[in-house]
Amino acid sequence: MLNSLVNLMKKMCFFALALSLSTVCAHGTFIEKSGFLKCFDVENLPRTESPGRYNYCETSAVSFDGSKLIFANDKPISGDHRSPVFSLALGELDAIPTYYTQSIFKNAVKYEDSAITPDGQYFIANTGFDRIKARSKDEYNTIVFWPVNNPEDVKVANPTLRGNVLSSLSLREAFQSVLHVPYYKVEGMTVISENKMLFGIRELGASDENFKYAALIIEADYKISRDALTISNLKIAYDFTDLAQTTIGKPVGLSSLEFNHFNQKLYITTSFEVGGLGAHLWVTSLDAGFAPETIFAFDHKIEGIAALSADKLFVIADDDDVDNRKKNEAYYAILDLH
Repeated sequence: MLNSLVNLMKKMCFFALALSLSTVCAHGTFIEKSGFLKCFDVENLPRTESPGRYNYCETSAVSFDGSKLIFANDKPISGDHRSPVFSLALGELDAIPTYYTQSIFKNAVKYEDSAITPDGQYFIANTGFDRIKARSKDEYNTIVFWPVNNPEDVKVANPTLRGNVLSSLSLREAFQSVLHVPYYKVEGMTVISENKMLFGIRELGASDENFKYAALIIEADYKISRDALTISNLKIAYDFTDLAQTTIGKPVGLSSLEFNHFNQKLYITTSFEVGGLGAHLWVTSLDAGFAPETIFAFDHKIEGIAALSADKLFVIADDDDVDNRKKNEAYYAILDLH
């Protein structure tokens, strides 16, 4: 009976990976719980900076501190009392968020991923580094960090002040020195030890209109204190673009990274947004060499992963402006990895 059930689960996983449908998958991975959380309480919330348009819940980052989940939205969220960075208790995902309204949180634009340091003391969140002009768009090139229990003390990593905009613009030169292209998108970020972190690159090319999807991982050194986060010594660590696109059978790009310190595994999502939305979850062990394999498929564009324990992950989706959800909602799921 047990063998028959295992074989059935494997067959379900095979068809899920082929069709990009959420279901039981390799290694017994399955969705324990799923639903929609609200980034803000008003469904049709006007965008103050774009009259006639509305805010969307486009959650692209999530981290877990042991009791609450901290999210970051891809776009600003209108309202002085709101912010693109907010938190919800794990057991109260239907509640109104607690917003982090300090100006540094609100000034950074296009958050893409976040992480918590191995000692559980600091959160780090990055934007996409995919917008730059001669003297504008600096806010798209920002990494922020703050003590877990004190978001009021948020600061900018590798700070650069140009005009009246504080950003991490100085890191662009470091990224370009290893990527050798004028345009790239930093979609993933995680911390793997007390002095090493990883960045995930989703897009590479000549411009934001002329690029190819990628699944490229950069390693960097970091040093953090109460007053400063310094990131340096970037280098390309892993490139599994060909493996990802061959396995999935279409152009996909890296969409999130999470190093699970409970089990020492690196989890990666790749996603696609052409011909529908979907994502795949990959896992690998860095100690035994980088050999990622797919263990789950989603029919949502998963962009954030948070490790809850050695065998549970929380994932959040940025499904863009799709019509099968309310504007203020985002899909989430808790995965059991057994």
